[in-house]
Amino acid sequence: MKNNYYTISKDNLYTLLRSLSEESDIYIPVEKNDHLHYEKFDPEAKEDYVIDQIRSSEPAKSFFTSSRERVDNASGTLEKERRQVLVGIKSCDIQSLKIQDFVFSQTEPRDPFYVKKREETTIISCDCNKLWDSCFCVALDIDPYPEKGFDLNLTKYGEDFIVEVGSDKGRKLVDDNKSLFSQADESKVKRRSTARESFKNSLKSQVRERETPQRDAILGSVKKSYNDEKLWEHFASTCIECGGCNHCCPTCHCFFLSDERKGGLKARYKSWDACLYSRFAMVAGGANPRGHLYERLRNRFDKKFEFFQNVLGIFACTGCGRCTEVCPGKIDIREVLKSTIKCK
Repeated sequence: MKNNYYTISKDNLYTLLRSLSEESDIYIPVEKNDHLHYEKFDPEAKEDYVIDQIRSSEPAKSFFTSSRERVDNASGTLEKERRQVLVGIKSCDIQSLKIQDFVFSQTEPRDPFYVKKREETTIISCDCNKLWDSCFCVALDIDPYPEKGFDLNLTKYGEDFIVEVGSDKGRKLVDDNKSLFSQADESKVKRRSTARESFKNSLKSQVRERETPQRDAILGSVKKSYNDEKLWEHFASTCIECGGCNHCCPTCHCFFLSDERKGGLKARYKSWDACLYSRFAMVAGGANPRGHLYERLRNRFDKKFEFFQNVLGIFACTGCGRCTEVCPGKIDIREVLKSTIKCK
């Protein structure tokens, strides 16, 4: 077994984070109103942070692209970014970064602000160990634990954590803080695998009980139901165009640019956009190829389940369920997909 597995106690983990916070901003989940939300780690706080359990309400993209950020110095020297460490990121959000990376760092022109943030970020992920009603990652062949895309990954093991090294950056973290880590023996790693499989099976049972469609069944279903206007009109009938599903989605990435002048100062801003907004597809002169709300809702599903499947071989959906939770119109992405499959 490679020397990639360690254990760390909760106290030692917090000691590590306190040390890192001297040069980095640490973001870590706290529980509020039965949901997890990211807050900046306070080295002096007595608060008990919740690293395991489920994904946070905020998507990981929030740490790499702000909802509104100034970008007019993109051609000049970028301001030095303070390093950041994200603790407790879950598998669904790590999967979502494949989409964000493709859009902002792997396709020309690259977004220098995004690239810089990615370079200056350390990801300490953690396995999920709590069932959540809206989650369906396993239906899309995504495991509730990450196997790559992290620097260090934590798996809760009693009161301690099993640590897996996933990158050179993660290896350096361990080597620089050797006194805080203990080598994990093979039996612990095997028990981790058993616990992971057990939780995955529990999540699969939940998905089956809800009759959540599986990835193979979803493939091609949106394309085949594309011209079924009644289907899309039905689900759009309760949409209020708030854009919440777009903004909380970890893979959604659309934005618009705006120029502002305040006195003699000119500034350009990049802001998150939403395909459900009525002006989203509007072009110069006021023409709008998606003037109907159902067309914009349909476009959202077409982009997620057809476009990125064709381009990258993956859905731009990770089964995190945030869009279902946030929707005031009670639009459940799983129910929409069920209906598209019935049209096949």
